[in-house]
Formats: sequence, C-alpha cells, structure tokens
Amino acid sequence: MSASNANVSGGQTLSLPEREIAYMLQSGLRWSGVNDLWKSQNYSPKSDGPPAKRGEGRKVPWLVELRTFCLDASVVGLRYVANASASPFRRSIWAVLLIAGAAFTAYQIQDRIRCYFSYPVTLNYRVEHKEEMRFPTVTICNENRISRKAADALGNSFIHCLNALQHI
Repeated sequence: MSASNANVSGGQTLSLPEREIAYMLQSGLRWSGVNDLWKSQNYSPKSDGPPAKRGEGRKVPWLVELRTFCLDASVVGLRYVANASASPFRRSIWAVLLIAGAAFTAYQIQDRIRCYFSYPVTLNYRVEHKEEMRFPTVTICNENRISRKAADALGNSFIHCLNALQHI
C-alpha cells in the first residue's frame, strides 16, 4: 500500500474504503461534504505528511466524490451499490437491478419519442342521416347568492325609502 491511499492510525494501516467506513461510523453515517471527508482522512498541509501542492491540500479523487454522491442520492438502490460494508454479491445484484431499470426506462422513453414523431393518426368517420334529432337536456342553474324573496324584500324597502324621500 502506498502512502497516498493509506493512513497509519494506532499502529495499523487503513485503506481508503476502511478509512471511509471508520469516518462514517464516527460521524453517524453522514458527513457535510466530500471535501470534509477527504480532509479528515488525509494529511493536512501543516501535518508531517507529504507536502501539499501550492498550499491547497490534495484534490478529492473522483471515486470518493462518486461514492459520496451515491450514498447521498435519493435514487432507490444506488446507496446499496456504493455501500462498502455489503457483500459483493448483494452489491452486484443491486447494480444489475439499477442497470436493468435504467435500460427499461430508456427503452420506454425512446419508444414513446419515436411514436410521437411518427405522427400516427387514426380517423373513424361515420355519417348518419336522421330525420328527427333529440334535443339535448338543458339545465339552468341558479348561482345567485341571494334568494328571490330577499331580493323582493330589498327592492320593496328601497322603494319605500324613495317614496319617503320624495315626500320630504
């Protein structure tokens, strides 16, 4: 194991997956970001380890970013594929299921797109001449918020007020 992918802790050398598992167990299986995970597992610029390039610390490898994305994504089954503590058989089954689901989804999408752009049109015409037509049923709904009795009462009171004003 090289110094770039191993960390000496308590007299034992840990590989990158082992360090990720140890960090996840310490932080409650969640971390705030890939850079925090990577910084916690590697040498800092002020440590005794290898010197950092241009004082920035080491760059996060794409595999660590991919694993972090898989663990945090809401895609069903993706976190099971990236789970390093699961058996390879279980991880491969989840990978096959995800690939099969993605392939079926891609097939359905392209099939519907091809169907849409082929412009399938089906027309059925049937002409019937009838001597007599049924008149459709018409229902008139009263959607007024005031009843006729209330409107009549309001109109009567308004007329009484006008008459009272004319006499003054």
